[in-house]
Amino acid sequence: MIFRKRKKEFSWVRFEDFYDQYVETLLRYCYGYLKSWTEAEEAVHDIMLKFWKNVNRIESHQAAKSYLFKLCKHHLLNLLRDKARYSTLPLLDEANEPIATQSVEHQYVYMEALGRANNTIAQLPPKRKMVYELKVKSGLTNNQIASKMAISTTMVEKHWQKAVNQIRQAVNASK
Repeated sequence: MIFRKRKKEFSWVRFEDFYDQYVETLLRYCYGYLKSWTEAEEAVHDIMLKFWKNVNRIESHQAAKSYLFKLCKHHLLNLLRDKARYSTLPLLDEANEPIATQSVEHQYVYMEALGRANNTIAQLPPKRKMVYELKVKSGLTNNQIASKMAISTTMVEKHWQKAVNQIRQAVNASK
């Protein structure tokens, strides 16, 4: 088949045909997960680029299709993981503008999220709350917190991670 040849022999015309054949399907598939056409287009571009870089590993057209969708799946999982990892409480907006210059709707959303975060912090179990406050308000390191609370640094890390996850869930609950 056409994919058995090395990349040097794999012509752009054939790749363009392959691209045209699958681009819309991939775009719709990516949009289903990302909910943004722009992000979906960027993802498809990245996926096709990865495909082109590894085209010499592909044996047939059917294997190419399978490989393409496997690339798509893994790329989307990585994007979604990264998106979830970095969706935290927006303490400042992207432009670092003071709240007063922002829209009323943005202020409302911010204040609502801040209120949910503060309520969650107040309801944290005592040790988890103490770890959170020592780290955020006092700026202590895990080792300093561990010695102050007479617990291991591993337990400090666990309390910290659970507190952050609990706060993140509360803030993102109404999104």
